[in-house]
Amino acid sequence: MVTHSLDQIGTVVLPSGRALQSMIDRRAGPVLRLSWYPPGPVGPVNHEHTDIDLFTLLPAATGPGLQVLGDGRWQQVDPGADGAVVLAGALAQEFGGVPAACHRVVGDGRERISASLFVNARLDLLTDGGELVSDLFSRRLHEVQAPAGPGGWEHAR
Repeated sequence: MVTHSLDQIGTVVLPSGRALQSMIDRRAGPVLRLSWYPPGPVGPVNHEHTDIDLFTLLPAATGPGLQVLGDGRWQQVDPGADGAVVLAGALAQEFGGVPAACHRVVGDGRERISASLFVNARLDLLTDGGELVSDLFSRRLHEVQAPAGPGGWEHAR
């Protein structure tokens, strides 16, 4: 199994020349969220969305359901039992990185439990577009909507 610390992941340099490590909010730290999807629902159980953060680390869940929008269609993501998925967030895109990953969870009738580790940027940074990260957070938080189903609050696209 391959393991990496946030410091190792942070050695990535974005096209703008900024080192990801220098952008991570170490004061507040990453945010860990656990989501429970009870048995029963079949089909989308949360809104399609992008995350506000720099990136989100998703260890393997207890069952399938994570889908990422790519090439105009929803694609099932399976990191394997010991794997993890790293999704680029809106802030990575704002700093010149890859586009934020639009994703959702689709239920298959079985219970699903997942963990999400949201790694945020320092609030005092300016994006490549000149917007303060704290202002971007405030703007995006207004887009937060109630869940489409079980599993908690999701950020609308």
